[in-house]
This record gives sequence, structure tokens and C-alpha cells, in this order.
Amino acid sequence: SNYTTMFWFGHYSQIKLNKYLSINTDIQFRTREGIKHPSQALVRTGLQYKRNEKFSFTGGMAHFRFFINDYKTRGEWRPWQEFAIMDQHNKLQLVHRFRVEERFNQQTKGNLVLDTYNFSFRFRYKMDMQYLLRSSNKESLKVTLGNEVMLNAGRTIKYNYFDQNRISIGLLVDYLPNFIVQPQYMFISQQ
Repeated sequence: SNYTTMFWFGHYSQIKLNKYLSINTDIQFRTREGIKHPSQALVRTGLQYKRNEKFSFTGGMAHFRFFINDYKTRGEWRPWQEFAIMDQHNKLQLVHRFRVEERFNQQTKGNLVLDTYNFSFRFRYKMDMQYLLRSSNKESLKVTLGNEVMLNAGRTIKYNYFDQNRISIGLLVDYLPNFIVQPQYMFISQQ
């Protein structure tokens, strides 16, 4: 077993086009061994159709850069689709998210980055809970708890059908108009 500490920094945005459609984008940078080394950088965007407060469908594209060392990266192109169900029970909100990713991973040979790609699928199920601790007209504070399971599939997948499990706990602080801060701790078990 190997253990490492990572920091994930992300900016998430939503541009509402009308009552039903929005463009959701996130940009992230992730480190490993604390903040000693870069691990990943990514841009992900999608068009979301939200029929009502309970159901949403989103489809989009992501591009990842995985750091082989501190300077050299390999790429991954990732089209994705998801379906989400949201339930509100007084102060408790539950979100179930089902996502499928088509992953085009750039191959490497040692530190050499090749011009070829492996293709596989990844299936993700995430359950998030948010509980409202405090609320006023201008601000709110919620505690969050989540779990996400990821499974691999495809011809190139031989032994690692289980990809990873992510357990998270955090706070969601909404204190400025259109601006939310979410510090979070996540424990990842990965094959």
C-alpha cells in the first residue's frame, strides 16, 4: 500500500442560458506529496438540462494533463454524460449522480509520451448529502458528506475493474452573492 497527500484546487462556474439550460465548467489543479509535485490539471465543461428541481441531464467534454514528472505530462480526452436526482427533505439534501466517461488515455513508454491512445469506459456513482446548519438572507453554512464509486470497463481493462472509491466530508459556505467556498477532506482508495 502506498499513501500520499494531495491538494485539489478548483474553480467551478455555472452560466445559466435559460430556465432549463446551463453551461457548467470546472478548472482544477491537483498536487501530490503535499504541494511538492504537480499531479493533474484539468478543464471540464458540460451542457446541463434541468427539467425541474429533481432531475438533470448533462453531457460534456474534459481534458486532463497527468504529470509524469514535474515538467512532462500526458493527456486524456474524456467525453462524459450524467444523470442526477436531487431530493430535499427539510434541511437535508440528497443527490444521486450517475456518470459514464469515455476515456482516451495517451500512452507512455517510460518518460516518453507516445502519439497513441488507449480507450476505456468508467462508470461512476456518487451520493452526496448536504445538511443546512445555519441560514440567513445573505449567507448559509452546510456540512457535506459523500461517497463515490468508480468502475472501469472496456477491452483494455484486464484486472483493474475497480478504479477507486472516494469518501468526502466538508463544509459549504455561501456568504457572497454567486460565490461559494467548499473546503473538503477526501479519502481515496484506488487500485
